[in-house]
Amino acid sequence: MELLASRGVYALSDECYLRFVYPPAEVFSAAGLPANLRARLCIAGSFSKTYAMTGWRLGYALAPPEWTRAMLKVQSHSTSNPTSIAQWAATEALRGPQESVAVMLAEYTRRRAWLLDALRDIPGIRCGEPEGAFYAFPDIRGCLSGKVKTSGEFAQKLLEEEQTVVTDGAGFGAEGFVRISYATSMAQLEEGLLRMKRFARGLV
Repeated sequence: MELLASRGVYALSDECYLRFVYPPAEVFSAAGLPANLRARLCIAGSFSKTYAMTGWRLGYALAPPEWTRAMLKVQSHSTSNPTSIAQWAATEALRGPQESVAVMLAEYTRRRAWLLDALRDIPGIRCGEPEGAFYAFPDIRGCLSGKVKTSGEFAQKLLEEEQTVVTDGAGFGAEGFVRISYATSMAQLEEGLLRMKRFARGLV
């Protein structure tokens, strides 16, 4: 941020997964930076992840007044406003008990550990340990060959042959990787990984 501030560059800090950080990493928000470093900073947050309010489509932004005014001009002509019910729910989520967040993080920690072990047991796949959120990003390049040459083809054929969905890593600038969400039940994770292993074994 020091470099951006010195050059007058605007920055956006995506903090939608702010509270879902696994030890030894620690929760950090750009809101804690000195005022001079926040002059050209916008912090974007969401209730979808931390408070499991995905369908409510509600978020927030913290930014300098001139930036906020510009955002409001665009927003007012592109989307409708959130309902009062959604706003009251978000207020209660922020001000109410926060124990549910720790409970969710503990469950994601358990699923993450299981998923990493299961992925590393699949021939041709390697996976680093996620430090936050609820996604694994395995390296599938060991599975790419004459049958399947790209991560997009891997995802498409996995869907067609095993009815299992992963996200092509090329969309994140990481060809040869796929993204897997573990924000689902253990039963679905187990079935999905069983199908993925069966599919991958047919490639290597």
